[in-house]
Amino acid sequence: MENNTNKIRVTTEWISENYEKLNQWLFNNSLGACNFGVFTSGSGSQGGTLGYFMISAEHICLNKKTRELVRKTPWSAFRTIIDRNNFYDVCQPFIKLNGNYIASEESLLNTLVHEMCHYYTYKDGYCPKQAHGREFKQIAQIVSSRSNGRFNIQRLASAEEAADYELDDEFKKKAAKRLANKKASLTALFIFLKNGMIELTLSSKSNLINEIIKLNMNEDPHARRNIHNVSKIITSNDSNLIDFLFNKGYEQAFRVYRYWKINPSRLGGEDFLDTNGYDYDIIYSKDNTPLNNVEKQDTLKKELFCIKTSNGVVEIPFNSKEQLVSKLKERFPKMSEETIEKIINNKANYKIMENKRNFINMIVETVMNEIKSNKKSNDVVELNPNMNLGLQSPLETEF
Repeated sequence: MENNTNKIRVTTEWISENYEKLNQWLFNNSLGACNFGVFTSGSGSQGGTLGYFMISAEHICLNKKTRELVRKTPWSAFRTIIDRNNFYDVCQPFIKLNGNYIASEESLLNTLVHEMCHYYTYKDGYCPKQAHGREFKQIAQIVSSRSNGRFNIQRLASAEEAADYELDDEFKKKAAKRLANKKASLTALFIFLKNGMIELTLSSKSNLINEIIKLNMNEDPHARRNIHNVSKIITSNDSNLIDFLFNKGYEQAFRVYRYWKINPSRLGGEDFLDTNGYDYDIIYSKDNTPLNNVEKQDTLKKELFCIKTSNGVVEIPFNSKEQLVSKLKERFPKMSEETIEKIINNKANYKIMENKRNFINMIVETVMNEIKSNKKSNDVVELNPNMNLGLQSPLETEF
């Protein structure tokens, strides 16, 4: 257990030791055996969850009418009725606390007691209707009384308790590094509509960006979305622009087709990209002659540079060698210019996953074309511009 200004990081041994003491003191030894662990990755590990209780065994079923838990395997009709005597053996209960935090021992004990209250609501083989419902509130009040108010168990951590928890420095560095890698792989797509609005899409998938562009470049005047609705299409990988969008709240769900509608006045007008000096590429502009198919392909084509790191393969899209060098220097500031030049000249770094991607894309495109050409089929494949819309734009709710 590590100590940092009177704060500690929880360990499995610490949980096990204090579980026995708290079980005897606050629960009259009514809780049975339990498994313990510390999680540092996965859902909630970056600050959303302090701890959780779970039933880790498989094939545990619930009778919705009686709320009884039973174990029923798919290969047998025999059911095991679960009660206090066999709960541990059959259900394998687990309590895990977040190991990315450091906090005072009192706050960690409060979180452990909270998860033990969850255990109490399941221990007799019944599943409560709500995780923090009537059963949980009852045992929480009993625990508070037995501890003479030392532990105040609530559905959510109190403001004082939450303030006591702090992500440790090592995790902060890792989180910052992951965020930097995430930002470096993103492309911002701005579609300026003739009605004065802007549609923003953030994605790390170049194929998805291209599909959305093609959708808006449709020349059919009867199509739901077409070039007649668009005044300008712009893409950008500018790190300062990505930082600006993240600070405004656009970091969510960038791997799916999702866009936000933005009022240009929130950005300082349609020319905000120029006024702020951001680097961008113009895919289409109403002031120029619309691009023909060949020009579209050349404009949308981006090479992909792949380099293997300790965190896996990093993919960097680029248009020129100068842009690639700039991105590598930004991503790997400690890398020397000689090393950068060496890896750029390694042709193998331009081929990793590229052939496999093209092959998969070809298969998907072939299947989609076959479905679309089959007029008798009820299956319709269409990239609908209104599907999977984002939440209200953060820039719309800023003031």
